[in-house]
Amino acid sequence: MSNGKTISDACRAWLKRCELDELECATLRSYRNHVDHHIEPAIGELCLASLSRSDVRDFIDDMLDKNSRAMTDKVLRSLRSALNEALDREWVDNNVALSVKLRRSSRNAPDRVIPTKEEIKTMLRAAPTKHRPLIVTAIYTGMRMSELRGLRWVDVDFTRSIIQVRQRADRFNEIGKPKFSFHALRHAAASLFIEQGWPAKKVQTILGHASITMTFDVYGHLFDNAEDDVNLFAKLEADLEAA
Repeated sequence: MSNGKTISDACRAWLKRCELDELECATLRSYRNHVDHHIEPAIGELCLASLSRSDVRDFIDDMLDKNSRAMTDKVLRSLRSALNEALDREWVDNNVALSVKLRRSSRNAPDRVIPTKEEIKTMLRAAPTKHRPLIVTAIYTGMRMSELRGLRWVDVDFTRSIIQVRQRADRFNEIGKPKFSFHALRHAAASLFIEQGWPAKKVQTILGHASITMTFDVYGHLFDNAEDDVNLFAKLEADLEAA
């Protein structure tokens, strides 16, 4: 497949999709930083049709020489998402970045805190009455902190037991410093969803991830056979979006 499209074209199309999906401002800034300061300067002019796993591997190795593993991991996720966008637009036949892994030793593993079920129970028992509704909602929905801050009574349908996320609030007042951050409660919700056997696509939709790849990147270790399934889910996502 040769259409003259470049990695830069894929990145810009992906960023536009993220804007249309109304992702949080902080998330968009982060994605733009990945594209503007890392992906485009290094490989932006490469043609999508000729991009190989070796090209991606070389790019990631070069990133590791100049940046932290955490930043390299984030940029790799963004590149995968951009190539998924290209796949969705039929600019490429497959996403060559999916099979490129950033292997970590336990020493370099990210500090992603996921409370255990017992710790969640303890938090619920000890939650102050004033903050309990917020904590319970965070645990059972996986909503982002900005989404919780923007939640209004009109967004809650008690009859159907449905919460609709219609707005976000970027700023909030401090309510203390618990052992776990509210983002850890989002991780806790995801782990509970997966423990219940929910399909990865459903988890992606509920958490509002831009792609199934992101869901596997963050929570893949909690799924059975995640390594085997990621390519199948990426293809499924592309097929569903094209339908």
